[in-house]
Amino acid sequence: MTNPAVVLRAHDYQLAADALSIVPADGWWRRAACLGKDPHWWFNDDETDKAYRSWMDHQARALCWACPVRLSCLNYALVHREEHGIWGGYDFEQLRRLRGRLHVSTVRPASLIPTTRTERIVWLLARGWPAGEIAAELGVTEADVADVAARKASA
Repeated sequence: MTNPAVVLRAHDYQLAADALSIVPADGWWRRAACLGKDPHWWFNDDETDKAYRSWMDHQARALCWACPVRLSCLNYALVHREEHGIWGGYDFEQLRRLRGRLHVSTVRPASLIPTTRTERIVWLLARGWPAGEIAAELGVTEADVADVAARKASA
């Protein structure tokens, strides 16, 4: 289900481009936050009650945003042209728009993937993400982001 309130912003396109720059490790899905959860959260149908479907959509996206393999999942969905479900926090319509804007056709060469929270903050700061969006994305405070930025600047 497409949520019209979810607008794709520049950082969504950057995140998708970043996801395409990696080659997911074999078995990446074994570390996915969704493993063992109710698959209907990500793959619900039109016959599900609208309010319940909205709740499932919210639960799925919340888990995706905090997932350690979110970029691998997003890469998989973009490259394999997934047409159902939520992948990397994006639904089918959003994935379609991301693919169209990025002209997705093949996996790009691998690059280093930041693994620690500090590395992720530095990585997102380098890509121009605002501190508030980084905090929301990673589940940290803006003060945490500012602290990492200050340490990076003094290094």
